[in-house]
Formats: sequence, structure tokens, C-alpha cells
Amino acid sequence: MAHNLKTPPSETGSFCRGEIDRMLKYSQTKVIMPVVTLGLLKVFLQEGQRVFTDPEIKKAYEAALRKMKQFLGHDVHIGAKYYDAYGSRMTRYSVLREQLRSSQSL
Repeated sequence: MAHNLKTPPSETGSFCRGEIDRMLKYSQTKVIMPVVTLGLLKVFLQEGQRVFTDPEIKKAYEAALRKMKQFLGHDVHIGAKYYDAYGSRMTRYSVLREQLRSSQSL
């Protein structure tokens, strides 16, 4: 699979870590954006879905949140309410590209 990537995996991993660090540094909500990212990535990897509506982003966030709480065995105060503005903010972190008729493209 690595040979099909446009960017070598080492650079991709570095880029992703940098974007997650940037999310944590500049986000007042701290862990919401990385959890949204995790949820969208999981949907993409499992279903190949590349375009998301806001309700789908919310659903992916809530699923990732449940998994994180289950994995950690504690909520670690990461259960913030999802707001519809989060989907549009994901373009700042190169997670989603642009808004297309009330949906987002991964």
C-alpha cells in the first residue's frame, strides 16, 4: 500500500503529528479536533467515505469519543458537546478540504 501514496509514509506521519500538535496548541477546545480527526479517519479507512456532511462529522466524532473513553477507561474530560462549526474548522488543519454544498471532503 505504501507504494500507492503520493507522499512517503515517514513524511505523512510527520505531517500528521505536526497538524495534531497545531490543533492542540491553537484550539481552545484542545482535544475535540483530534477526536474529530480520529472519527473521520476511522470512517474513511473502514468505508472509503471521502465526503462528509455535518451530521456525519458529528456521528464520527461521537463514535470516536465512545471508543476513546472505552480505550482509556475514563472520560478524561474529553466529552465536549459537538458544534456544527467544528466541521468547517477542520479545513484549518488539512483534515477536510473545503465545504461543498453543506458537506466536507476528506
